[in-house]
Amino acid sequence: MAREPHALWIPAACRLGGTDGRCGAGLEEHRDPPYHVARPSDLGCQSRGHEGHGMTSIRFLSPSLIRCRRSHVPVQETPMRFPFMLCLVLIAVLPTSAQERRPSAETFAALVDRAAKDHGFSGAVIVAKGKDILYRGGVGLADGEWRGRNGPQTKFRLASLTKAFTAAMIMKLVDAGAVELDAPLTRYLDWYRRDTGDRVTIRNLLNHTSGIPSFTAQPSYESLKRRRIDVRKFAQAHCSGDLEFEPGSRFKYDNSGYFLLGVVIEEVTGKLYEVALDEALFSPLGMFSTGYDHGRADIPRRAKGYVPVAGTRVGADFIDMSVPFAAGALYSTVDDMLRWGRALLRGKVVSEASAREMFTPALQSYGFGWAIDTHAVDRATPVRTIHHAGGIDGFATCIYLLPDLDAVVVVLSNVMDGMAPRFARQLARKVAGLEPRLPKRPMRERVWTRVHRGDVEGALRLVKDLPRRERGGFGLAAVYSAAKVLVGAGQLDAAAAVLRFAERRYPDSRNVPALLRRITKSGDRGIQFVEQMDVLPGPAVWSEAVHPIDIDGDGRLDLLFANCNGWHRPGDMAAPNAKPLRPTLLMNEGSENGVPRFKDVSADVFPEDLAMHAKNAAVCDVNGDGHSDVVFAVAFGGRPRLLLWEESKKRFVDATASHLPDVKLNANGVGFGDLDDDGDLDLVFADSGPKSDREPGGRARLFLNDGKGHFTEAADRFPSEPKVGAQNAKILDIDGDLDLDVVVDGKSRVTQLYINDGKGRFELDTKTIPMADRGGQPYEIEWADLDGDGDLDAVHMNWGGGRRQRYRNVVLKNLLVESGRLAFEVVEDALDLRNNEDENEFAFLDADDDGDLDLVTATLLATPGSEKLYLNSGTIGSGFLRLSKHAFSELVDGTLDLCIADFDGDGARDVVTAQGESDRFESFHNRYYKNMGPRDTRPPRIIGLRVTNAGKGMIVKAMVRDDVADDGESRLKVWVTWSGEAAGFSGSGSNPMTYMGGGLYRGVVPPGVILRGADASRVRVHAEDAAGNQSVR
Repeated sequence: MAREPHALWIPAACRLGGTDGRCGAGLEEHRDPPYHVARPSDLGCQSRGHEGHGMTSIRFLSPSLIRCRRSHVPVQETPMRFPFMLCLVLIAVLPTSAQERRPSAETFAALVDRAAKDHGFSGAVIVAKGKDILYRGGVGLADGEWRGRNGPQTKFRLASLTKAFTAAMIMKLVDAGAVELDAPLTRYLDWYRRDTGDRVTIRNLLNHTSGIPSFTAQPSYESLKRRRIDVRKFAQAHCSGDLEFEPGSRFKYDNSGYFLLGVVIEEVTGKLYEVALDEALFSPLGMFSTGYDHGRADIPRRAKGYVPVAGTRVGADFIDMSVPFAAGALYSTVDDMLRWGRALLRGKVVSEASAREMFTPALQSYGFGWAIDTHAVDRATPVRTIHHAGGIDGFATCIYLLPDLDAVVVVLSNVMDGMAPRFARQLARKVAGLEPRLPKRPMRERVWTRVHRGDVEGALRLVKDLPRRERGGFGLAAVYSAAKVLVGAGQLDAAAAVLRFAERRYPDSRNVPALLRRITKSGDRGIQFVEQMDVLPGPAVWSEAVHPIDIDGDGRLDLLFANCNGWHRPGDMAAPNAKPLRPTLLMNEGSENGVPRFKDVSADVFPEDLAMHAKNAAVCDVNGDGHSDVVFAVAFGGRPRLLLWEESKKRFVDATASHLPDVKLNANGVGFGDLDDDGDLDLVFADSGPKSDREPGGRARLFLNDGKGHFTEAADRFPSEPKVGAQNAKILDIDGDLDLDVVVDGKSRVTQLYINDGKGRFELDTKTIPMADRGGQPYEIEWADLDGDGDLDAVHMNWGGGRRQRYRNVVLKNLLVESGRLAFEVVEDALDLRNNEDENEFAFLDADDDGDLDLVTATLLATPGSEKLYLNSGTIGSGFLRLSKHAFSELVDGTLDLCIADFDGDGARDVVTAQGESDRFESFHNRYYKNMGPRDTRPPRIIGLRVTNAGKGMIVKAMVRDDVADDGESRLKVWVTWSGEAAGFSGSGSNPMTYMGGGLYRGVVPPGVILRGADASRVRVHAEDAAGNQSVR
């Protein structure tokens, strides 16, 4: 293909402007190479060219000289100043005046201020020439939530600047004789496909000529980037496609190539990529603020990434940093990047021969991890540059090395708007003694400024003055989409301003006023539960259940996930295999910027060989030592598991063999509570049967506790009958007598109710709770006092329909208080939604803090908006549970369970979901939703109170309910106080009350305190929730 010798290839990072303003070399925009043909406006000369054309003609004359042919630039041959750069690019002699001028720090400060004021630049900058630092500073906020400012020590994600480090590490291995540039990839990755890997060399990977398709160009990349990956498996699945061209014949920017180079580094060194780089590069060069960004909370001064939306900014999409790997996963500071640049300029990184290889431009002027060209910043003054730009969700970066001036320019930004690379180019011009060309503030930004100030008419006038090509950003679809993004980010005021502008500009739109009414209408606060996508670490496995647990007793709630590989049998549905799984425990390490940070401590706290198909778990203190233990319901003929917490070892021990009966169950659920009124916690398992939950034969099993955590089965007390598809064993006081009853529900029409006689003996009732419709798929019944009358109502999940019909959910209104007898009324049209979404979990909380319990639902069928909120009107009836549209960030998920608790300590209950089963996902990713709504101001309700003389003091029992009802779990602080006569003198005191399951608390008034007649009223029960709200009865 003919080349046009008068056109130069220029990095896209160096463009003065562009139609989209994006950075071409970033991970987010990796589908295209980071270059474009220089335009006359860029070069100050006549030039033309198209993609794939116009590359400068370069011919090497000797190890120390190169020759460049350009139609209107004289050929010059000059030895290079630095011995390792003998084959860089066109030698350019700067005018003497340009070499002598040294811009002042004030000059650069003024440029940074202008970039921030006119273009919204946010980030850190460093400019150095020789030994002098001409500018070092930062502007803007590193994190908009905690208001920390950017500075030289702020850590930014480097995006594709990572590639230079990967390339340097490969060349270090070349220097050591461990890697050969022209060896095939399969020499180092013997598991890689040989039909392509035998043809691709390490050199091809380094200079983007391998022909391997880039994983960032795959249609699935947007979902793929959210998942924690295994490097080798990812390389095999996503970096091994059929070659797009013969290796070495073409250039195509390729993240897969650099991902594979990272794998080569690990295979050759036997070390993790990050460890190899730290030992060979970061530590020797003193780059102690540089490393691999795992998204951990323990990286201080780390910036948060943002993207511009309609004149404001929102947090960038989450990306699991295991995905970019060696192509873009490092972080650093401008100080460290200056050390890096100077080390390269001074030949301190690799050998001279390796440096010559790195900085020799191949196709499209790309070397190894660097763009190398004549950066034509002026018609008469070409300047030799080595540079690269990067972009990854929320970050834009750029570095320039000017070897003839011994200069380094670094710009790191936490806003991905394309400004960082353009600004870096102008700073490089200034270093070279040329005037920078920062454009004026874009008119579109002036439009948005007026919009957010409420000057809609002024904004409309400015839009009319825009060139036609720039009006597209103010089209109806673009403006409405921007408003939806702002709503999703919780920026409702900004979204309302944008919608008011759209309403005036497009008066015929129906969607705009509808969305505006929704987010401005009182009682509907828009997005209340906003997903925080970088919160939950841990393996992406099939999670059946999630429970809060404070395992370390620090007052912060941790998370326990019960994991399972299968639905009816091991390995079915979307399970990757049939292997049993270890549960996951995420430790809450405290909140940062209003969001909790969790650490996966599963390997530290669980026995090494612990693995099972766990369908659910119960978090409770079974041996009375004050610490939470865990009981797992195990499916597929497995034995239930009991893990006791050993405080001295800070880990669980498996006490199954010594503490549980030797029974094999297909248990889908387990409930706990003091069922025999002896002060310890007993267990009930919902068993579906010996083979499958679709076959008869399973029955509920009662295990009684001896007070020390040893359990025996009590079949004589619990006359259970077979229950097809039993799913859950719910422990609750359904008849209001302060004794705990048992409800066993699941995938058959009849729900079993076991009524407690108060002494731990049960009678089966199959008629009181109404049967589901024929053909229904009744997964579960969730219980809560929905109308505030003191008894427990219920929502029956998937009451009617089936997979060929429409699922229906109904409310069961308890008539106990109203009629004096236990009975239920079916309210079929209570939910304001025609749903067909296979809900798998319900839970309740007072989301709007109005005193009644609202409903949260979680859906399996992977539809947009998998989680939903229904607001309670307070009176059970038709449509009394009203759908609050878009209350959750709209995600397409397959949710099996959820839990509700205040994980970040702000007084508002957050939501965590467990993902599994759905075959629409390659892997499963649990979700954390931060509650942006009102904090909890409602005290707990003490429903019932009973004091009985037990001989060894008095037993006090109280039913206490909070504004959360979620599988019988409770996190209240409850205590009893008294004042009476003891041995002839007056006294008073208090004792803590212990949670007995099902909302029931039990406490003791010690012996010697005599309460008679009116004195008995001097016993008080106090309750306090996590937000500090208290009640007393």
